[in-house]
Amino acid sequence: MSWLWIVPILLLLVFVHELGHFITAKLSGITVREFGFGYPPRLFGVKFRGTLYSVNLLPLGGFTRMAGEDGSEASAMEPGSFASKSKRTRTLVLAAGSLMNILLAPILFTAVFMIGSPTPTGKVQVDTIQAGSPAASAGLQAGDVVTAIQGQPIHTLSDFKDQVQFRPGQPTTFTILRNGQPAKVTLAPRANPGPNEGAVGVSIEEQMVVQQYPVWTAVVLGVKGAAMTFVAIWTGLVDTIRGAIAPSFMGPVGIADVTGQVAEMGGTYLLEFAAFLSINLAIFNLIPFPALDGGRILFVIIEAVRGRRVDPQKEGFVHLVGMVILLTFVVLVSYHDLL
Repeated sequence: MSWLWIVPILLLLVFVHELGHFITAKLSGITVREFGFGYPPRLFGVKFRGTLYSVNLLPLGGFTRMAGEDGSEASAMEPGSFASKSKRTRTLVLAAGSLMNILLAPILFTAVFMIGSPTPTGKVQVDTIQAGSPAASAGLQAGDVVTAIQGQPIHTLSDFKDQVQFRPGQPTTFTILRNGQPAKVTLAPRANPGPNEGAVGVSIEEQMVVQQYPVWTAVVLGVKGAAMTFVAIWTGLVDTIRGAIAPSFMGPVGIADVTGQVAEMGGTYLLEFAAFLSINLAIFNLIPFPALDGGRILFVIIEAVRGRRVDPQKEGFVHLVGMVILLTFVVLVSYHDLL
């Protein structure tokens, strides 16, 4: 049931997102009628200073209901309405949710580095040996640390695989550490190993150590980690649009499945994955597609170019169509995930 971790993660990401809209709306003098945690039907709510703070039945979501969101002329004249504010203010309020998700990512990464992040030690260790394999015949043992192959230093799994795959059938010298003592063994990697056997006949793993950092170092590393993740996601999106890489989509079912796998690896991996999802949510919401925050920002930009607002009814219809398309897409992707 580890996939259930997706529930608190989504609750956190959506809460932070809506909190961005809520805070900027309040600071901008916009009347917030309801700040909802979850989707209706409503379970209970408390009204404080004109805003209803509600907890709703469906937990995977949230909303910030502001006065004047319909954009009508009447609401544009209403004090404290969203529609009465300047284009700059409306854009800021709409973008604030994604900005909060982006800000959440370095916080989560910082927590990872403070708690302790598994870090490779640069040592590759033999985990298991297949009976009758070249490794077994040569005398390799579980626990041996491979330091070099044919004189080439080995620090990662990739180093090991690169050196083995280019020497099929050739006598190859493995330099190892066994119980801290250096030794050498010679074997010939198989040219045509059987299914799930491998050229050498071993399973290997990188030795890891949990590295904890003081708070200020963790903050710097957290910001760096979030920035690298943002660039990687954005680059992947651009390459997908350009057709450089094949599109790959995952719906709620697929995300829940991956969350379960990550949760089984450990808490720090789960925090990293939450940071990854938070940045994904931020970028996705800023895509200029109807019903998303980016789509609503696009209408503000169109208003700035035209010098007048798009008819609120027409804009509302466009967002409704966009929502139908998005929900249909989610259903199709979820069906694919189930298959």
